[in-house]
Amino acid sequence: MESNLIEGLMVLLLFLGYLVLWKTKKRELVKINGDDPEVIYKDRRPTQKYFANLSRLLTVAIALLIVIHSKGVEGIAGFNQIKSLDNSAANLIGFALGLGGLALCRLAQLQMGNSWRVGLDSQNYT
Repeated sequence: MESNLIEGLMVLLLFLGYLVLWKTKKRELVKINGDDPEVIYKDRRPTQKYFANLSRLLTVAIALLIVIHSKGVEGIAGFNQIKSLDNSAANLIGFALGLGGLALCRLAQLQMGNSWRVGLDSQNYT
């Protein structure tokens, strides 16, 4: 049970890192040019609305998966642990890979500069 709690905390930390990463980039762009880069949530075109709603749904689903995982639920497809990967070393490697992915995402955001957007912005062309 303690192992599940630690795993859940690692996953939660990665998810929080993801949220902080996106909020940081949003705050930077609003400060630089006053534009909210998350144009997907403001656009009224059907495709943009679909992907905005899908994004919200996926965020809620991820949060639920974190909770279920941290509770150590077994017997549900996709939640059974692979015995050969159920150890501290595998957990730390997975956590490190997650942090590396977040670092690469941040690097990509920095490289895109002011061109970074979530969605298709019909007002600003970059």
